[in-house]
Amino acid sequence: MLNIFFIHKNKTDKEYFEPFFLELDSTLINLQFYEEDQQSTKNQLTIIVVKSLKDLENIHRDLSRRLFIAVSFKSISVAEKLDFYQKTSEIKSLKGVIDIDKEYEFNLPVLNSAYQGELENLMISSIFSKDVEEILSQSLSDLQRLKKVHERIVPIRQETIKGLTITSKFGAGESAGGEFLDIVKGDKECLVLLSSSSSYVVSSIILTHFEYFRDKKHFSLEEIERFLRELSADIKERDFVRGDEKNLDVFIARIDLNSLTMEGMYFGDFELYRSKSENLVGNDLPLDEMFFERGYFSSRLKRSEKLMIVSPGFKKNMNELYPGLSVKKILAGFENQTPRQIINEIYFQLKKNISGDFLAHDATVIHIEVDQNVIVQI
Repeated sequence: MLNIFFIHKNKTDKEYFEPFFLELDSTLINLQFYEEDQQSTKNQLTIIVVKSLKDLENIHRDLSRRLFIAVSFKSISVAEKLDFYQKTSEIKSLKGVIDIDKEYEFNLPVLNSAYQGELENLMISSIFSKDVEEILSQSLSDLQRLKKVHERIVPIRQETIKGLTITSKFGAGESAGGEFLDIVKGDKECLVLLSSSSSYVVSSIILTHFEYFRDKKHFSLEEIERFLRELSADIKERDFVRGDEKNLDVFIARIDLNSLTMEGMYFGDFELYRSKSENLVGNDLPLDEMFFERGYFSSRLKRSEKLMIVSPGFKKNMNELYPGLSVKKILAGFENQTPRQIINEIYFQLKKNISGDFLAHDATVIHIEVDQNVIVQI
């Protein structure tokens, strides 16, 4: 039996995680709810809702348990955030941070990954049990159900922004960390942000910084540089993620909706395929101000042009499953298909030979199509 301890302050906190709890098999999972952290959570998966720095200080420092902190960053002031990150660095059992200001579906990949890891530990510890076959079958069945829920909740995403159709899809992976995509609309521009990290903590820091653009209506290159500069500094200041900045890939592009000028920066193994211009290939640049100039790109989109942005995680899956096969080869013959058909074909080819439901790594694909009749400012 797998125990999951949930430490919460009020009914609202519990309701946020209800969809996740309802999908768990009660014959396999024992859910326990408390209002205060418990010493009895040793060697168990524990989710604690944190509302203040004091809550953080009251968490038991038990190295044996797998701890996830659920936090509302809106309830923590800007000045307190620095202390928050420092105090989380002192909790050695911390496996990840869940931002409950976001919609539940946004955190589902992290929850699924944590749960899957616990099931694997349960299967290993029960290997000599007479009930091992029953446990294995229940575990696999439970994981399959969670995967189906994830695929249903996170379908292909598509939106139209003044002459641009942006279509994207995320595929959940088993590895730590994750990928996150955000598209921010302004008055005359839109911003595409994509990150990939092997650390849950670094991912949570990125999500906090993504909020920088949320209330803005204009995105200049100076704003992009400031965002990247502050993100880089924030990560490097945290001793508990030292070296993780090398495992952080970031892609950010600003598209002017009047002139169709696209500019931005990317650090890591992203690739950008274009139907009417030169492609961008991945790089090994770390996120650091001294490499801003080398990571910069700029060009103008053309009417009817199609672009495909492929994440580092997608490429890792491709390289491990099909060495030598590129996305460009998969796309051959599908140029005239709809964005949904193209993305579905790419994911079908990627997943057709995997033995389980999950990819090894999170994988994200973004397709951008320019309307053939869009009015372009010269």
